[in-house]
Amino acid sequence: MNYQCNLRAYRCAIHVHTDCHDGEKPVAAVVADARAAGVEILFLSDHNEMKARDNGWGGMHEGVFVVVGAELGTRDGDHLLTFGIRDKVATKLLPTPAALELLHKLGAIVFAAHPQGRRRVIGKPKHRWSHWQNKYFAGVEIWAYMHDWIDGIKLAKLPAMCREPGKFITGPEPWVLQEWDSLAQTRHVAGIGALDSHGKHLPLGLRHFFPWAKDGILPYAQNFKALATYLLAPELSGDDRKDERIFIKALAAGKCWTSHDELYCGREFYFAGETGEGIILPGEEIKFAPGLELRARAPQEARIKILNRGAVAAETVGTELRHRPDEAGEYRAEAFLGDRPWLYSNHVYLRG
Repeated sequence: MNYQCNLRAYRCAIHVHTDCHDGEKPVAAVVADARAAGVEILFLSDHNEMKARDNGWGGMHEGVFVVVGAELGTRDGDHLLTFGIRDKVATKLLPTPAALELLHKLGAIVFAAHPQGRRRVIGKPKHRWSHWQNKYFAGVEIWAYMHDWIDGIKLAKLPAMCREPGKFITGPEPWVLQEWDSLAQTRHVAGIGALDSHGKHLPLGLRHFFPWAKDGILPYAQNFKALATYLLAPELSGDDRKDERIFIKALAAGKCWTSHDELYCGREFYFAGETGEGIILPGEEIKFAPGLELRARAPQEARIKILNRGAVAAETVGTELRHRPDEAGEYRAEAFLGDRPWLYSNHVYLRG
């Protein structure tokens, strides 16, 4: 990985619930599961609550840096993954545009949560994200792991889906990627991988009858090994509040990539623009000029694509792909292991 020497890739678990609202485990147990799974930054987001912060969580805890945010609901049924706030914010009675504007005024960083709609085990998804032209959200969950899993549920397959959930994950929805690519033509917008992890257990009386769910439905320990967002940021300063601001700002800038780590660890993935004067990271912008090269490198052989505005500009099977673009655009990289979606970068913005 050839990013700037002052940056490192942190393995993040984003959009995680605890028993402060409707998650299964207390914060301490969730942090312990995250630590065991190799998570370095844990982004908590209980529904409409900041109890974890009130209870002293936030900052470094035995090797895991905890960022406490919230998943805020709106009157329209949308969910806003929100970071950078210190106190509880009431948005449930507000329409989504008003909630976004309020949070912007408060200095919050907002991501559209599960934009493909909230999945149900039975029935169609509800509340697809429709506010793509609103300027007050910084990014979008391009891959929502729990909702990806729920979307494929068939009752006959449920035992296998609980035992080995990763085999039934299909990746980001194409229409979400299309909306993201379209929006990137007008402004910077970050894409993140999110878990929406609740770690739910079956009631004790049912566990005997459903042994394949004895560890729960998408337990934290499994979730934290499944889908990661790798965030490029400086080394920790030791000042928790300063480091939290840096991490949130880097996430909002799109200095990150999403990896389906169940397939293979994506920490060493690399995608950037390279010139004689330096590199352009995902999330950064430069004026397009001939001679710039885009370079994608995967930690093992894969089908690698470089896309511009959603269309494939270059493709190969191997560990590295180089491409010299002949036009401006918003370029990002994807990688697949066989036909399984694996890695998704953010955009490098080459403006005309």
